[in-house]
Amino acid sequence: MRRLRLNNAMNRPLVIIVFFYTVGILAGTFLPVVTIVPLVLSIGLFLTSLVGYKLAWRQNRWVIFLLFLCLGCLMCRLSIDSINTSLNNYAGHYVTLEGIVVREPDRRENRVIYVLKVQESTLGNETENVSGLVQVTVWEPKYIYGYGDCLQVKGRLDLPDEPGNPGEFNYRQYLARQGIGLMLSVNSDQGINYIGIGKINPVINLALTVKNNLLNVTEKTLSEDHAALVKGILFGNCGQIKSGITEAFQQTGLIHVLSVSGLHVGIVLGGVLVLLRGFNLAQRLTLPVAGSVLVLYTIMTGLSPPALRATIMALILLLAHHLGRRRDWPTALALAALVILIYQPLNLYNPGVQLSFAATWGILYLNPRLTNIFQEKLKIKKLWAQVFAVPLAAQLTTMPLVAWHFNIISPVALIANIIVVPLVDVIVLLACLGVITGLVTLWMGEIFNAATAALLDIFMELVTFFHHLPAAFIYVASPTVSFIIIWYLLIILLVNEGWRNLVKNHVIDKPMLSAIIFLTILGSIFIGEPKQQLTVHFIDVGQGDSALIQTPAGKNILIDTGGRPEELQTGSGVGDRVVLPYLRRLGVRKLDVLILTHPHEDHIGGAAAVIKGLPVNMVLIPPQEKKLEQGYRNLLNFIEFRDVPVQTATAGDRLNVDPRVKIEVLSPVEDMVGINNDSLVLRVTFGEEDFLFTGDIEKEAQSFLLQQNYNLSSEVLKVTHHGSKNCLPELLEKVKPEIAVISVGRNNFGHPAVETLENLKSVGAVIYRTDQNGAVIIKTNGKRLRISTTY
Repeated sequence: MRRLRLNNAMNRPLVIIVFFYTVGILAGTFLPVVTIVPLVLSIGLFLTSLVGYKLAWRQNRWVIFLLFLCLGCLMCRLSIDSINTSLNNYAGHYVTLEGIVVREPDRRENRVIYVLKVQESTLGNETENVSGLVQVTVWEPKYIYGYGDCLQVKGRLDLPDEPGNPGEFNYRQYLARQGIGLMLSVNSDQGINYIGIGKINPVINLALTVKNNLLNVTEKTLSEDHAALVKGILFGNCGQIKSGITEAFQQTGLIHVLSVSGLHVGIVLGGVLVLLRGFNLAQRLTLPVAGSVLVLYTIMTGLSPPALRATIMALILLLAHHLGRRRDWPTALALAALVILIYQPLNLYNPGVQLSFAATWGILYLNPRLTNIFQEKLKIKKLWAQVFAVPLAAQLTTMPLVAWHFNIISPVALIANIIVVPLVDVIVLLACLGVITGLVTLWMGEIFNAATAALLDIFMELVTFFHHLPAAFIYVASPTVSFIIIWYLLIILLVNEGWRNLVKNHVIDKPMLSAIIFLTILGSIFIGEPKQQLTVHFIDVGQGDSALIQTPAGKNILIDTGGRPEELQTGSGVGDRVVLPYLRRLGVRKLDVLILTHPHEDHIGGAAAVIKGLPVNMVLIPPQEKKLEQGYRNLLNFIEFRDVPVQTATAGDRLNVDPRVKIEVLSPVEDMVGINNDSLVLRVTFGEEDFLFTGDIEKEAQSFLLQQNYNLSSEVLKVTHHGSKNCLPELLEKVKPEIAVISVGRNNFGHPAVETLENLKSVGAVIYRTDQNGAVIIKTNGKRLRISTTY
């Protein structure tokens, strides 16, 4: 048998160095490491490597690899420490900060976001010299300041909230990846004052000045919507693009168009090289001129990691060409990764970084093999084979990560990219010509951008067409880490020459290999939680209620949807930002029953968004004979418009969803007083375990329950009305819960009441609160309970 030939990684030491450096970052993130430890180890290993180099140790390379492992851990800890500054002592207080705007302002529809490098903080009469980056949001600004401006801002300084639900977008980590640890919000311009000009970087200032001039041309020569798109496509400034458009790009697999990466850098580099040839400049000037333009362009994008990755690889390509050296893409990709992770180690967890490197690796590693398959097996000419192979390679290598971060798979992404991306190339070219010539004379910019606008209209029509195709996008559950690892290992093994040799030499036949692949993927998907269990998710929706029941038969019952003030009117809030993403992360494709316990906004505000986002078989509500508020009427009309059946329920009704799960309606009756007392009260029984959901019932409805011949004893109690003081001790004595769950927001209306907490403890209940524990997830096989929380 021919020996399995594998690539010798030691021929590319930089790849191994990046691997160890990455492992070091992971260690610095997840292990309780004090910064001094990796610092001392790094110094020791560095000195050891110098000795090893002097003495020509054969194994000195392993010392260097371990050095980079320690350096990764050290840089990660330093990055985390840089966020936890003395400025954090002011969190939760109203302060006055003075500092310099160190990045380009992020302009949005109704606000502008600055990154302020704080130099001085005042709390009361005490002023202190401090240091740290703060994100300052100014709402409804009348004037927008720029890079290098010194500002004084007044407002409440806060730590970004951590996510209350598993897998939820972590805004604190998002800011931490940018070196920002705190945030401050200012209403209008009254809380912000201009002080003067601070110390600035001349290169950054030049790049941003040029960019601002280009953006001014864009705004003068294009409509507002077209200008917003061009800003996103050319520079990655997506703040002014309407959210619905951004969502369409994401759901059709075209979101990379709005993230400056290899596509954009390649076009800029190509344009510069054409101009250099046109002016017949000496070849020795190619590297410094083209390199300078690429660096300035990358700074214009805010040094976004995908743009930085593409620029570094482009510069290596130029340098290799200039020196007449062989171009080695794995080394170039590894160097780009090392630079980005040294610049900001926490970028390892940035979805944009992961997707950018995965797509690039896929195109460079998988594309040649796919091209050969299309040519040899399907007899397609090389040009057309590459047209299909490039986007397919990128899709295959990014799909698990897209599913992990966004819970979405887009079946139309391949064909959409094949058709749309060439059009984007032309749009970028025309837009560049439009903004550059517009600097010279505006009418020339208008001519080019008239063509740009026409192509943008065609472009958006295509995006809309693909977005509206049946099954254009599918929401999926978050894949397991084992599935993602297996996916990439299979790609590596299938492309590797050694595996193909095993097949050719009949060591492994194709059916056997196919069976191994299929069973491996199938096992990674289905080996997990046992299916014969009941799971109840008490979702953290802030001040409000929402709980998902998943039955052994795979049925999904959602009790309430949370809600924020005015969410019934705006249609946006907890429903579309918290509850719906939570359901999608679990892989919930439809709701068998949506139960709205009573018509208060903190329980039903997100209902419209949930019904829009998922098929719902039935909505269950309490009796509607009392006077209804307009927001609730509008919701009922919307439910009717969506052709979702609505049923009312009262005490004595049963809900038959899963034969193994008993769901009883214990309240209300027709003559209850008050909307809270109209809440649907449900007792869910699976095996020997019972769950009691009490909505927001007050003392009258609780007394009604106590007067009935009900078995209220339950292992799990969803405490009524967010743990208010109206929770009767007699009811708690009757229920005797082992677990009490209080769904409550942080610092809202004095909930939960101290006396209620004491009464719960007195009956032996273990208390879980969504404001302190995040989501509370309880699983049972009918005999015992397993509880997990977000934190």
